[in-house]
Amino acid sequence: MFRILLRVATPALAMAGAVAAAPGLAQAAPANTSVPCNAGTLASDIAGAASGATLGLAAHCTYTLTAALPAVSQNLTIKGNAATLERSSSAPAFTILSVTGGTLSVSNLNFTNGRGGIAVLQSGNLSVTAGTFSGNQAPQGGAIDMDGAEHNVTITGVTFTGNTATGKDSQGGAIYNGLNAGTTITRSTFTGNTADQGGGIFDFAVYGASITSSTFTGNHAQDGGAILNDPIGGENLTKVTIKDNSASQDGGGIYGYSTQVTVLNSVISGNQAGADGGGIYQRDVIGRASSQLTSDKLTGNSAADGGALYNDVGNAAFTGSTISGNRATVSGGGVENLTDEYGDGAVSFGTSTVTGNQAGTDGGGVYNVGTMTATSTSLTHNTAAAGGGIYDGPGTDTVTLTTSPVQHNTPDNCEPTGSITGCTH
Repeated sequence: MFRILLRVATPALAMAGAVAAAPGLAQAAPANTSVPCNAGTLASDIAGAASGATLGLAAHCTYTLTAALPAVSQNLTIKGNAATLERSSSAPAFTILSVTGGTLSVSNLNFTNGRGGIAVLQSGNLSVTAGTFSGNQAPQGGAIDMDGAEHNVTITGVTFTGNTATGKDSQGGAIYNGLNAGTTITRSTFTGNTADQGGGIFDFAVYGASITSSTFTGNHAQDGGAILNDPIGGENLTKVTIKDNSASQDGGGIYGYSTQVTVLNSVISGNQAGADGGGIYQRDVIGRASSQLTSDKLTGNSAADGGALYNDVGNAAFTGSTISGNRATVSGGGVENLTDEYGDGAVSFGTSTVTGNQAGTDGGGVYNVGTMTATSTSLTHNTAAAGGGIYDGPGTDTVTLTTSPVQHNTPDNCEPTGSITGCTH
């Protein structure tokens, strides 16, 4: 990064327009600079921009890059005007733009074919509004890699499509959210991104992420087709659609690992897992995993176990939600709830509906080996080989039903016979 020499011009020089730069020093770009459609000029203008400057790119221009742009360590705004930053296919792999300090604000700018679109390193902040990240590849965060010591990232109205995290145990096909990041994502779309873990987003941040009014479709991973959560701070999803994503192992839609996930007014549908948790997979190893699902619809998801939700020793609470039309080839067509030797593992249903789910063996609606409570919830028209409504598995598990009818399930409502008070065989 060039150091900038700021000098005050005399009135005479200002009138003459003849301010000269000292030999060997880059002259600061004006506070507002229009950048012509030339990659070399863009690189020079970023390097020479004073803190607080704004660069306006040529409308709809494709800046074809043969090397990474200079790192941003100052406060800089780039107005893209629908331009595209594209790594040349003949150039060595590089991240298109890196942030190493200050705040970078980018709007209406597209990134493609980079070894990562943007990397936020050290303690930089990032704001991205509109624009598309497509066809970028990196070991983590195919489109955006946020791995700095302390940073805040805001993403609004951005499309992420066809980005890939490459290599074994790769993380975050579109976004890797790591370390001390605080991330807010609004009105954004994630489509066709892939990774080993977290096809759309891998979240490993202390502060977690808040995602609102966004859509995840057709993303794929080994675990966490759309999102894999492993943050201390938890994940908040509001008015989010997670649809038709897939995982070859666990969590076709969402994989939560010992974290808190809050889902509100959202749709989780048509997701597939090769093993457990077609819609959501939740696993707890340190006593921190919990899911709060309020006014949500979990429909048409599929897995070997736990078509909509697979809860492995954590806590899951449904309030005002619908769990319908999900399928498990083995057990827990709607929900599978497991415990451990300490009796952890609880699922609750309040004013919810569990209907039309199907399991190949046990528990068309719910397969429970833990603690299950249902209040003002109906469990109807579910199907399994045994326990069409609820299958109460072996162990010290308990099921408590309060004004919650279990009826019209096939071939029966509850198994084993007489194991659940208030549920007829």
